[in-house]
Amino acid sequence: MLHTGRFTEQIEDDAEVRSLVPLVTEGDISGTSGFVHWTLSNFGDRPSLCAVICVRGDLDEIMEFKLKEQLPGVLARALSVRVFYRPSEAISGA
Repeated sequence: MLHTGRFTEQIEDDAEVRSLVPLVTEGDISGTSGFVHWTLSNFGDRPSLCAVICVRGDLDEIMEFKLKEQLPGVLARALSVRVFYRPSEAISGA
């Protein structure tokens, strides 16, 4: 699940309107309970826009901390966060 919508941004004090396309970032985290793959879809540094975070795998406390370290900008600016989590999903390490 990714944020696939486009967003139209109007630049302050200017008539310029531009269309933004979501940025997709992915990463992997290894821990004692296994392997987790995460995907983030957002509009970059725009502070009030949507971010969707999807996580597959079983998270332990260390892996949760590593995930928070990898997404500091998103989590610090979030008004709300929706995390889609599917435990016990079979994931290959590749």
